[in-house]
Amino acid sequence: MRALIESFTTQLEDSLNTGKVLGDIKDDKTINSLIICGMGGSGIGGRIVLEWLEQTLNIPCVAHSSYGLPNFADANTLVLVSSYSGNTEETLSAMEVALAKECIIGCITSGGKVRDWAKKYDVPYTLINGGHPPRSQFGQSVVQICRMLESFELIGPSIYSDLHAAVKLLNDSAYYIQSQAKKVAEQINKTTPLIYSDSGYEGVAIRWRQQIGENAKTLCFHHQFPEMNHNDLVAWEGGSDSFSAVLFRNEDDAQRVKIRMDICKGIFKEKGATVVEVESKGLTKLERSLYLVNFGDWVSLHLAEMNQINPVDIKNIDFLKSKLDNI
Repeated sequence: MRALIESFTTQLEDSLNTGKVLGDIKDDKTINSLIICGMGGSGIGGRIVLEWLEQTLNIPCVAHSSYGLPNFADANTLVLVSSYSGNTEETLSAMEVALAKECIIGCITSGGKVRDWAKKYDVPYTLINGGHPPRSQFGQSVVQICRMLESFELIGPSIYSDLHAAVKLLNDSAYYIQSQAKKVAEQINKTTPLIYSDSGYEGVAIRWRQQIGENAKTLCFHHQFPEMNHNDLVAWEGGSDSFSAVLFRNEDDAQRVKIRMDICKGIFKEKGATVVEVESKGLTKLERSLYLVNFGDWVSLHLAEMNQINPVDIKNIDFLKSKLDNI
């Protein structure tokens, strides 16, 4: 896992330089809505990409992580199917419904049934390199989702310039990110972390929760401001030093959210919680998001190493799948 995290920018660059859409993009339909389907490490890329594009796309967009599809999906809905293995049960269910509803479909996968169905039903797809934990292939996922959106003419090619800029930022900041991530890991180790972000970066907070959960085998929770103030804040009356609060601070956070975070961190500290603020770097939301994603990946790895935990192990998921296979 260390090697995979270290190669994050290489993964982004390789995907930018070598990826392509296989099959023909059908342009005989107008796209009036977008659903990006995926679970876990395969799904978080779509959620974060939609956060980058929320002020750009002018159609309704949903990140979907479950069986089937929302009822509004129709023949003018673009459904992007993202499954690293190509065999994710829930995502295959979504693709099956998309095919039945004659939606416009594009796929991102390394193989499996998703690739087989894409070939069978003449659906355009992009192939990514397989053989690794899906959560470690976030770089491939986001690049190929962007490539698919560009192929369907929902976004322009300028997204690639932004991605290249993010690669440079991460390479230039590599030592700082790793060293600061280790300090954060030391601060929150042996606590239950609560990850808080502005609503525009909730996908990144989810990514941190996923990585701390799967790599460090530590229960972790997230919420976003300002919604957090309407439920979680009251729950902090039961807070203690067994918790830590990690606050993302971004240049483009809403001004009132910045004020709310300043007030709330005092409440967290009064309850004895460790409070850590992680400030993003970058000129664009895309750069800031990828900076925080990479930072969080390193935090999760440092936590795993501090506690002598194998970050690749997923025995509980394997157990669940074995049981489901027999039902």
